[in-house]
Amino acid sequence: MIYAILGAGFAAAAVFAFIVRAREHRQDLAGLREQQSLEMAAQMDRVHERHDRELLLQRESFARQAEELSRLHQQLRAVESERSGIEAQLRAAGDRQQLVEHAQKKLEETIAVASKQALDSNSAHVLQLTEQVLARAHEASRADLDKRSQAVEQLVKPVQESLL
Repeated sequence: MIYAILGAGFAAAAVFAFIVRAREHRQDLAGLREQQSLEMAAQMDRVHERHDRELLLQRESFARQAEELSRLHQQLRAVESERSGIEAQLRAAGDRQQLVEHAQKKLEETIAVASKQALDSNSAHVLQLTEQVLARAHEASRADLDKRSQAVEQLVKPVQESLL
């Protein structure tokens, strides 16, 4: 009878110890999840900061391109102004009408080609920069996700094995 009571007491103590350990494991797991969430948030902050820096670099590049475009517009206005002066001189000469038409056509073609080249160049550059930034962001995000998945698996595996 005493052995039965002692056996029941030991069994109750073992069940109580198991319950306490299970509760401790749950608390440890919750702590690990919270720590992992904080680490993931910190990693995301770093990714955002890096993207912000890249965005700032792009904005600076766009500002330089805008300045270049402004300079080209000023040159265009200067060329157009010069063209107007030439046209006035040719009209005044009267007998050079064919020369004026030829010069005007040539100048318009040159301006159109220069404008198209400048716009094509700027558009292609902006597109290339955007694709590069998006590709880097995609690669970084994918790498971060893979690392996090592995970290979660490594954190959860021992707990899962201990519960089984």
